[in-house]
Amino acid sequence: MNTRFQEKDCFDFTKLKEAAAKDDIGKETWIYPCKDIHLETDYDRDLGAWTYKLVCGYEGGAMKQAILNSFSFKQLCRKLKSPAKYMMQLPGNISKQALDYFKHALQDTDLSLKVKWRESERHPTGGFHYVRGIVAPSTPLITNSSLISAMNDVVDKHGMRVWKAHFRDHDFHAKLIWGDDVNIGTEANPDNVNIGIHVGNSEVGARQTELQMMIFRLVCTNGMINMVDGVPLYRRKSFNITRDQVLAEVNNALHTVENRKDTLFNQFQQAREIILPKPFLVLSRVAKKYGLSKSETVAVTEEFNKGQVVGEYGTSKIDLLNAITRVAQNYEQETRVKLETIAGNFLQDEEILEEAVTSTAHRVLLPGAGTPSEYTDG
Repeated sequence: MNTRFQEKDCFDFTKLKEAAAKDDIGKETWIYPCKDIHLETDYDRDLGAWTYKLVCGYEGGAMKQAILNSFSFKQLCRKLKSPAKYMMQLPGNISKQALDYFKHALQDTDLSLKVKWRESERHPTGGFHYVRGIVAPSTPLITNSSLISAMNDVVDKHGMRVWKAHFRDHDFHAKLIWGDDVNIGTEANPDNVNIGIHVGNSEVGARQTELQMMIFRLVCTNGMINMVDGVPLYRRKSFNITRDQVLAEVNNALHTVENRKDTLFNQFQQAREIILPKPFLVLSRVAKKYGLSKSETVAVTEEFNKGQVVGEYGTSKIDLLNAITRVAQNYEQETRVKLETIAGNFLQDEEILEEAVTSTAHRVLLPGAGTPSEYTDG
């Protein structure tokens, strides 16, 4: 997926608004019935792969063309009720025949093509259109610019700044942090943390619009998502409300952050003082309870094990939390958000520590030498 803007250092909210406005340039929406959308394929010998494009329009009228990327091709398959994974594996000419067959049953069904113009000196016309996504015309999605604009007043009021952000064809993510940092360590060994929010959105239906409360440990740029009563701050799959209503809902979500700030700081500070006699056993409980995959669990185990060897991690709850959020940074955005959410849940979870202490069932996560002994039965 094409990343048009990616920023990892702290910057002013104005820069994010400017990036959103720049990202909007060239965006269009084309609406056609299926019968006027035609799939064409070609084999690119340089790439060694099939390419796909849509030719839209009715016979005798002006025709428009737009290239499909892998994401929009999968969406097209789903809209035509055909198996996307299987279609991706077929040669282009075969998948075209199959999709034409599926399309026949949906002749008069309209599709909304979210298209963008990309300039290219190598292209004969100076550029080309490509399809970012395909949705039903009735799907009331919110644009990234509208969401960012709705947050403007609250961001200014609380002196928030953007920590990380990126815009891609299929999604937008940003992390904003509250005014001043708070030292939960000591003067000799400071440990600055801050409260913030994670914002996620998709203009093409790839994900829900979401605001999540986060706590950031600034020394290692790790972040963990904090649920409010077990649910995100704010979540909408689609929008059929006005911008003012969006603004009101976003305002309410950020006021919730303001009210819970001190509680979250206290939880984080307490986690520094909770010593885990068997941290790897606690991790196995976290994995089982919150749905860490086997590969994710192994990655966290290896990170924590390595950190203990070099003296980076101790055996406190906060050390295990840091291992989870450190590993999260190695993944794509959606998986990263998942791991940061698990870390946030673990931060607030007291029962899981009691379960680990009373448990006698031990499970090996790392094969061979170096496996933590507490995982081994008996």
